Amino acid sequence: MSSSSFLWRGRSTFRRLDDGGYQKRRMYFALSCWVLSCLSGCNSHPDTYPVQGKVLFPSGAAVRTGTVEAKSRQHGLNARGEIQPDGSFTLSTFRPGDGAVAGIHDCVVVQFVVAEQLGTVGSAFGVVDPKHNSYKTSGLMIDIQPDTINQVVLQVSALGGKELKEKDHRH
Repeated sequence: MSSSSFLWRGRSTFRRLDDGGYQKRRMYFALSCWVLSCLSGCNSHPDTYPVQGKVLFPSGAAVRTGTVEAKSRQHGLNARGEIQPDGSFTLSTFRPGDGAVAGIHDCVVVQFVVAEQLGTVGSAFGVVDPKHNSYKTSGLMIDIQPDTINQVVLQVSALGGKELKEKDHRH
């Protein structure tokens, strides 16, 4: 070994500069740790349980469009579901249709409505009161039970009291 392959570090510590195996071992060790942490972290989310429901006005008429979002009080996780024309929805958290985590959830119902149209007569029929699109003001809550299919009904008020009824809109 030539004297140029050693580095002087202090009085009695020598380290080989040409030992490429040391750097490779460090890299493989770090990569192995990363892969193991990824594999053990997969599927480490809480269990979810199926949730199906309907969004209705007080008269029983269905809300025909929008999104339901349920936020878990314990985990802070959100589950979402698109409202179908019959008012039904299915919640999803991690995968489509997987449901929501167990426990109490605060809910909101969100609709996207062009504001200019709200001033014209009849155009607000079927629009959910905006108080239901904020967790602070919606007052909507569901309790998800484990190991069962949860059937929920969210009753919402209409904007200006103008509920959508079958005779009002037929598409």
